[in-house]
Amino acid sequence: MPVTVYFDHGIIVSPAHRKVFVSGMEIELVKKEFDLLCLLMRNHGIVLTYNQIFERVWGMEYIGGGKDTVWNQIRRVRDKIQVDPGLPHFIKTVHGVGYSFDPRYKVA
Repeated sequence: MPVTVYFDHGIIVSPAHRKVFVSGMEIELVKKEFDLLCLLMRNHGIVLTYNQIFERVWGMEYIGGGKDTVWNQIRRVRDKIQVDPGLPHFIKTVHGVGYSFDPRYKVA
């Protein structure tokens, strides 16, 4: 059985092993954080709406508080995979829409 591994600019994610490495160091993510990062990496460069993220990661219909839930998880993932979470890199915010994974994205 082939094993899918996502690799992009220093981030390696192995869904089969539920492991994440950033610059060679293993990073521990809880289940939803891991699922969120995998979703974004599988859809590299595509903007996913808050609704799409909520439904695919939490498996339920988007509700009013869903945007805050997604935002909090994005913040936690950024805290773990980025050198400076205040200067987003990898996960791009598309204001009013959602997020995308783009390793070329970096706030100056």
